[in-house]
Amino acid sequence: MKHIIIGTAGHIDHGKTTLIKALTGRETDRLEEEKKRGISIELGFTYFDLPSGIRAGIIDVPGHERFIKNMLAGVTGMDIVVLVVGADEGVMAQTREHLEILAYTGIKRGVIALTKTDLVDPEWLELAIEDVRDTVQDSFLADAPIFPVSGKTGEGMDALIAALDQLANQLPDRATDTLPRYGIDRVFTISGFGTVVTGTLVSGQLQTGQDAMVFPAGKKVKIRNLQVHDSNVDTAFAGQRVAINLANITKEEIDRGDVLSLPDAMLASSMLDVRLEATDLPFPIENRTRLRLYAGTKEALCRVTLLDTEQLESKQTAYCQLRLEEPVSVQPGDPFIVRLYSPLITIGGGEIIDTDPVKKRKGRTEDAAAVRAMDTADADEALLLRLQEKEKTFPDAVQLARMEGALAETVKSRLLQLQEDGRIRLFDTTDAVTPVSTGFLANLQTRLLDEVSAYHKEYPLRAGMPKEALRSRLLNEARSRVAERILSALLEEAPVRENAGLVAKDDYTPVLTEEQQKAKERILAQAKKEFLPVRPDELGLNANWVPELLSYLIRNGELVRAEEDLLVSAETFEKGIETLTQMLDAQGKITVAETRDALVTNRKVALSLLSAMDARKITRREGDERVRA
Repeated sequence: MKHIIIGTAGHIDHGKTTLIKALTGRETDRLEEEKKRGISIELGFTYFDLPSGIRAGIIDVPGHERFIKNMLAGVTGMDIVVLVVGADEGVMAQTREHLEILAYTGIKRGVIALTKTDLVDPEWLELAIEDVRDTVQDSFLADAPIFPVSGKTGEGMDALIAALDQLANQLPDRATDTLPRYGIDRVFTISGFGTVVTGTLVSGQLQTGQDAMVFPAGKKVKIRNLQVHDSNVDTAFAGQRVAINLANITKEEIDRGDVLSLPDAMLASSMLDVRLEATDLPFPIENRTRLRLYAGTKEALCRVTLLDTEQLESKQTAYCQLRLEEPVSVQPGDPFIVRLYSPLITIGGGEIIDTDPVKKRKGRTEDAAAVRAMDTADADEALLLRLQEKEKTFPDAVQLARMEGALAETVKSRLLQLQEDGRIRLFDTTDAVTPVSTGFLANLQTRLLDEVSAYHKEYPLRAGMPKEALRSRLLNEARSRVAERILSALLEEAPVRENAGLVAKDDYTPVLTEEQQKAKERILAQAKKEFLPVRPDELGLNANWVPELLSYLIRNGELVRAEEDLLVSAETFEKGIETLTQMLDAQGKITVAETRDALVTNRKVALSLLSAMDARKITRREGDERVRA
């Protein structure tokens, strides 16, 4: 079944509320002040059935310029707009401002209702029609039909309803398999039920009993009850006005402008990259100008950073970054309006391009180019660009889904297609699927070889670079499991070898310089002198590479480190073990003192030899003695 929202727009006291009452038989002014003053202050909501059987929700927006922010909240989710112009006054200031605002909302269908025809004569009516046609000629309503109507006499209402029915049937069905987003425009409490919110479900569907979350605060809630057009329902669909009874949250924890969606499905954005189209401006807009942002049902203060222009002129389109004074939850592709902080005039609107951008600077060509590229890209290309902008932090599919404003499963499916196309590679861990672009992988591969080469140059006698150090240099911001998977893939495909946690290039072999070769011979000659160990600080070698040379000789099995400051040649060490094994076979047991005396060495070397024999399962310790293991 098709679900649509019809909304009104127009100047104060031009008969919007009266027109809706004539259409539906219901009064939308609900505040005492509204009824007393005869003007709409807040949003009004009702519904009626079109001749084809489609039930249409109706939003009545206030026309007074003081309540423009309430009008902007009501525009969210409208499918069809009825621009209302009083025939007695014709086009007025708020008619023009509402028309300007509507141009930025993405609404493409509408009609014009010329109301109060019962108050004017035919000649005046013709002048009013001509005035309206001139006003809308450059707008999306340029070809819209104009219906002279009277809410009091009912004149012209049948023709208007027929036109609305025709437009409603032309609308495509809204997708219900997308991320549910519900913009909250009212919040109140009902005794015995608790917190209730109203709004338009702009996408997806919601169900009674479902877990949900209020953004941008990230407050978890449960949907206790759903009501559409005064009737309880189990499921609400995109395009419906819905009242929702929420559990686990108070009225004070929700504001107009908040969004209800699935748990952890949306971002709380503090910056937005946007394409901004200016209206006829009274003066140019400078960089860092303070503005009021209207997106969905939310109003937030922000400052604009102009990326590709020094100042924003009338009718100019520019790429900008909005720096927000409070977080908002929106999606790429959402329309927005901006007004000056003071005076309160509309200066333009446009489309949100990125909800989680990196910080950009005024006049930096590459920043403007990055926003332009994302704006003009198709859906998959935009997803790839989002990944590439955040690639150093290795976002997973769920995080990308939040940036996209989409269901995680939908994004995973698109990522699989990008992998099939050879544009990314997916790394699957137990808790996430992480995409990496092939370009970034190639860059990591190059950096890996550069890091290993640099390590070989700085430490030419070492067997290779520790794998953990390599991971830290390349993948420091990646989650540990993801980093492990990516590094393993890089090592497998690079011309390197890994051994005992050390990574070296395939063609790398440590080579001693002539000076180091002479030092090696001197060290080994000293270390072979029976069991009198070499102390590194007594070698008389002052070069800064001596510690590296000693480690090299130990690693190559030519020296044994008996203690931190004692070195013995490996050949001598093995002879010692052989001698002690013979003593053990002859005596059945051996002590540290006997080992020291037999080898004419010191206690540290003796202990080191016996520990080595324990490790090789030749001996085992019993008290202060060693016996055969």
